[in-house]
Order: sequence, then structure tokens, then C-alpha cells
Amino acid sequence: MFDFEFILWLGAKNAGAYCDRSADWVGIYATPWVDKPVKGRIRFKYEGRDRRFYRLDLDAMLTASPKVRPTRNALGQLVGN
Repeated sequence: MFDFEFILWLGAKNAGAYCDRSADWVGIYATPWVDKPVKGRIRFKYEGRDRRFYRLDLDAMLTASPKVRPTRNALGQLVGN
């Protein structure tokens, strides 16, 4: 496997494995990259056509309160939190 200690950007499958969750779980909490961390979200950047997820946000999600849950409006956009 990977030495996650030195990797900051992970693909969806590896990000899910890092959190012991599915790639779909990572995608649910994904948000496009902004410079400041977003509580309850995992920031990502595109590398070609693939999304790469920021490991430090994954770490924050693992230590966050279990009450952090995304919700979607009628257009499917994430809201709240």
C-alpha cells in the first residue's frame, strides 16, 4: 500500500481506503478547492480528469464530530454546516 504520511493528495479510491470508507463517501463530502479549510468538507483539485483529495481534510473529517452531515437542496447542491 502507500505510506500516507508523505502523501498530501489522494485519488477517491485511496482517500476512501485511508478513511476506511468508500470512494462514494469521499465524494459526498467533496468540495472544490478554496484556500481556507471548510468545516465538514474534503477539498479537492483536479489533476487532469481525476479529482485529488487533500489528506489533511481527510484527517480533519476523521476527528470531526459525527454530527457533521452534508445536506442537499432541490438542485443537488450542498448546503449547511
